[in-house]
Amino acid sequence: MKSNKPRQKYDTKSFDIEYNSQRRDNPRRPRPPKLPGMAVAVVDNNVEKAMRKLKKMLLKEGVMQELRDRRYYMKPSFIKREDKKRAIKRAHKLRREREMEEFGISPKKKTKRR
Repeated sequence: MKSNKPRQKYDTKSFDIEYNSQRRDNPRRPRPPKLPGMAVAVVDNNVEKAMRKLKKMLLKEGVMQELRDRRYYMKPSFIKREDKKRAIKRAHKLRREREMEEFGISPKKKTKRR
């Protein structure tokens, strides 16, 4: 069901002026503006970089996981069980990392593969 209200449009130039006025003392290239909500500014026609940023934002918010979860109906009891399993895994991981820090062993860091 569509609403009759038009989508709100943001003037990216106003964000750019506001942000870059704070960074005048720094000679480096100014950062792109931070847009409200789930929006990413495309800088220098670099769409790939903007897509990567948007994908990271969506992953962080959990939108992709929610889409996967809503693909099929799951009983509430199943959802509770899965949430409990995830919580237990998180707790084990945190405990393992704390123990490693106590013994002076640094936890494994993920490396980027290309």
